[in-house]
Amino acid sequence: MNKITTSAIVSMLIIQITGLTALSASAATFSDTSGHKDEIAIEYLKTKNVIQGYDDGTFRPNNSINRAELLKILVGGAGYAKPNETTYKNCFPDVKTQWFAPYVCFAKEKSWVSGYPDGYFRPEKKINKVEAMKMLVHSQ
Repeated sequence: MNKITTSAIVSMLIIQITGLTALSASAATFSDTSGHKDEIAIEYLKTKNVIQGYDDGTFRPNNSINRAELLKILVGGAGYAKPNETTYKNCFPDVKTQWFAPYVCFAKEKSWVSGYPDGYFRPEKKINKVEAMKMLVHSQ
């Protein structure tokens, strides 16, 4: 089974947003991206404040990405600021006021996502390619 990694999403987003397939090198921002195949794309999104990485200074580009994390990246990648936490909450039974709620609820309002047939969003579920591409296309 192929997993969707954080770096793969970053690369798809860069191409979708900018149309670029190559960017100039910059100084490494994250301690674990130097030499990574998607280093330049990761650094580009960091400079645009689309991604922030983890508190320990890493990005973890080879980790799988879940549904909530992808929406956070897509909202920022589409040029939106962080959605208002007071307005965007409680949009699914499993999305209340967690850190990702503003992004998920904003995406739901924009019809980027609709959740599963049982009414749940399952934010912690690792995203598959079909879900990732649907969200990416709808967000752009």
